[in-house]
Amino acid sequence: MLVTVDDLQLAEPRSVEALASAMARLPGARLLVVLAERDAPPPELATARAALLALPGCQRMTLPLLPPSGVRTALTTAVGGTGAARLAPAYHAASGGHPLLLQGLVEDGAAAPPDGPGSLPARPVTGGFFRQAVLGCLYRWDRATVDTARGLAVLGRGAPPEDVARLTGLPGGRVRRALAALAESALLERGWFRAPAVHSAVLDSLVEAQRARLHLAAARMLRADGRPPARVARHLLAAGPVRERWAVDVLRRAADGAAREKPAARLELLEAAYRCCEDASVRAGLAVELIRLLWPTRLSAAARYLEPLRQDLAAGRLEPELAPFLARGLLWLGRDEEALETYRWLLTAGGRGPGRPGPARLRLPSPWTEPPAGGEGPAGARRPGRGRRRGSRPSWRPRRSPVRAPARTPARRPVAACRRRTRWRPWCTSGPGARRCRRPNGCWPNCRLQQERSPHC
Repeated sequence: MLVTVDDLQLAEPRSVEALASAMARLPGARLLVVLAERDAPPPELATARAALLALPGCQRMTLPLLPPSGVRTALTTAVGGTGAARLAPAYHAASGGHPLLLQGLVEDGAAAPPDGPGSLPARPVTGGFFRQAVLGCLYRWDRATVDTARGLAVLGRGAPPEDVARLTGLPGGRVRRALAALAESALLERGWFRAPAVHSAVLDSLVEAQRARLHLAAARMLRADGRPPARVARHLLAAGPVRERWAVDVLRRAADGAAREKPAARLELLEAAYRCCEDASVRAGLAVELIRLLWPTRLSAAARYLEPLRQDLAAGRLEPELAPFLARGLLWLGRDEEALETYRWLLTAGGRGPGRPGPARLRLPSPWTEPPAGGEGPAGARRPGRGRRRGSRPSWRPRRSPVRAPARTPARRPVAACRRRTRWRPWCTSGPGARRCRRPNGCWPNCRLQQERSPHC
């Protein structure tokens, strides 16, 4: 008679003791008992296991992972002897010699063979079958080992066991034993997951709420330890919007430290800080930074952040030093009436008090936006260009649209304005993202916008 017991480490101590007692009472029976267990059994089974090992005829055997020759033998059934010898090194490196992981690679490769039926790709494919095999290996362990694997997956490569223990709340010795067990089962290699598919499979075993909670706990832990802002920000991005004041500061410092050649990373960090921020003044400053970053390449995306600034202006929360930037952005988009409204606010309520910016900050002369009553100029004033001396300047300017550009291309408006007379100069220099003109003489500054230049520049 053959009796097999799998996963002995999950049995109760009393059940194991009863099995050992029954085997001791049948020394001469024609009975074969095979017990299978994982390495590092729980301490509760130490007494029962000792009783089993003390029985006469009991032998302990360790099943190692498959060597390259074993992987070649396993692949012979699928691709033949010649193909197995060629594919064995790559498939052994991807599976670590674990039979379950190797079977997942074979099934994924057979699902879409590149060279016809009966063949496997030279580079192992880590698809759905492989991910299921990873989860099958993981869930055969106890809860502490599963939590250790998840904590390591959240913290990232190079996380020490002490950080994993603090994140999961497990004792340090238990975490070290769990990491050793995961390495012996071919899920880990040199302290990290064997393949990116293994890492993603372990992360996907967490539901969204669990993953966000672990990432937020990791961000708090790393911030308390004084780790670099970029490392803390990575967990904040994965945790989702964090309504805490320190999160905005960490994300902004990480964005400031981002390399100039990686504008996408800086944009992602600033957008995350904007979503997390609840302070109106800080949020407005973040909106300005986002507009400046998006304006040269994604005008429509940058325009989305102008509306919150206008809402802050209407509610009286906008800082006066941000009003000129808002007016210039509205002018660039052709929203002249809203720009004039912003400028009037800057001249009245927004421009009063010490330290308040005035019209010079916007580079707009007030007669443009506030012409004399009646709109026809002062009594006796002559119209510009008629009957006045050459070189003299008009005493008034009519209220008119400051820029005349084709309606089909609003982005070319400053270029068209650059061709006009000197009185249009302030509007030409008010576009966000302006660059300085390269003409040595004859052209005013900042007429080169959006990588475009007027013909005379």
